[in-house]
Amino acid sequence: MSTFDQIYRRNTSSQTSFSLPTTNGLVTTIRLSDSNFDIDTKDWTGQSPLSLAAQNGHETVVRLLLERKADMESKHEQYFCKTPLSLAADNGHEHVVKVLLESKAHIDATDTMNRTSLSWAAERGDRAVAELLLKRNGNTEHRDYDGNTPLALAVMYGPEAIVNLLLEENANIDSEASEGQTPLRIAANHGHEHVVRLLIEHNANMPAKVFINEGLTLLTWTVEREYEQLFEVLFERNASKQSKDNNDQTPLSLAAEKGNLVMAKQLLERNADVHFKDKYGRRSLLLTTKNRHESVVKLLLE
Repeated sequence: MSTFDQIYRRNTSSQTSFSLPTTNGLVTTIRLSDSNFDIDTKDWTGQSPLSLAAQNGHETVVRLLLERKADMESKHEQYFCKTPLSLAADNGHEHVVKVLLESKAHIDATDTMNRTSLSWAAERGDRAVAELLLKRNGNTEHRDYDGNTPLALAVMYGPEAIVNLLLEENANIDSEASEGQTPLRIAANHGHEHVVRLLIEHNANMPAKVFINEGLTLLTWTVEREYEQLFEVLFERNASKQSKDNNDQTPLSLAAEKGNLVMAKQLLERNADVHFKDKYGRRSLLLTTKNRHESVVKLLLE
């Protein structure tokens, strides 16, 4: 029986005699004393011992394997060909990430999605891991095969802390992914009001439309979703009160239709056109009357 077979012999839990202690973090059973053992031999999934230890966050095992010169760039063949560093970052194992970085793991190594460790930390929203990577000059402008930078991935999933961190590191706030999607448009498309507000406060360019198919501008989207705090921020930025969607509905007609008295009042105070008709010939008064929003009806009649 080969050394590979001896060390990777299957047990009842479908794991190997080497992999099982690595998964559980039990150092004492690892057979590193076998001089014939290839420390980088992979199991049937194409994963090396270091890769598995990093993925499961076992710092002590990772240190032992690195002392024996395990390949830090070994890729998990059935998991996007991620390196141990990417696996640790993607699973939030801060201490393992730190150990691998101290051992000079390639910080911007890419996988089959063309993502780096920072890409995965950003998508995960893990500020602690991202900080470690940024301190080692992880590339904030690296793009995956969809054109997404770490900032684009962060806004897609919405954690404000990681978005703020990347902005502090001067990540390009207006970088465009596929189909011209900027971080602001991505955040809006995913419904992340607070992230949209954060990007605007950092002077992101406001696109003419955030939802191309519906023709929604940022202001009409905000009214449609009834995001009142963001609504205030947009008015401070002089967003157009007469912007229209594909049905020619303005922010005022949307606010009237939804019965949002606060928004309707602010729009009227800024001289929004109460007589403007949508493509179906409906004025704001008709929309709010139809939906029985009495307080808004009274406001429009004043």
